Parts: sequence; C-alpha cells; structure tokens
Amino acid sequence: GRRSALRIPEDKPVLFLVGKLDRLCNPQATEKQYMKMTNNDKTLVLLQDRGHLLVETSSIQPQVIDLIDYWLDAHVE
Repeated sequence: GRRSALRIPEDKPVLFLVGKLDRLCNPQATEKQYMKMTNNDKTLVLLQDRGHLLVETSSIQPQVIDLIDYWLDAHVE
C-alpha cells in the first residue's frame, strides 16, 4: 500500500510500472505516490496501452519484460 511504499529505505532503488489504462489502481494516484517518495534512485515507467496486470499474468508482454530486464541490469551490482 501507500504507507508501506513510503517506508522503503531511501537508499534502495525503486521501479514503478504503471499501466495508464489501470482501472484498479488509479494511475494519477500512483504517480503522486511516486513523487512523494524520497528515494535517491527511483524510476517511473508509464505504459500507455496497458492496464493493471503487468507481471501477474502468464502472458507478460515482451515490452514489460524488456523494461524490467533493462532496469535490473542497471541496478544490480
């Protein structure tokens, strides 16, 4: 939830994947939550043609896999 997101330590990198067509979690509220976070390394990716289920599905879109893969490569030592 929103409160638990604010408890993520500031030195931990955070990736937000947001589907602009999400009807379960309001994309604008998620963007506001992202802006409130004070993490030194945070990334927000807005997926224009996606809804709520981005990774919780057996058919993850290649674009989403590529985004996660790229982000992990950049953040894993």
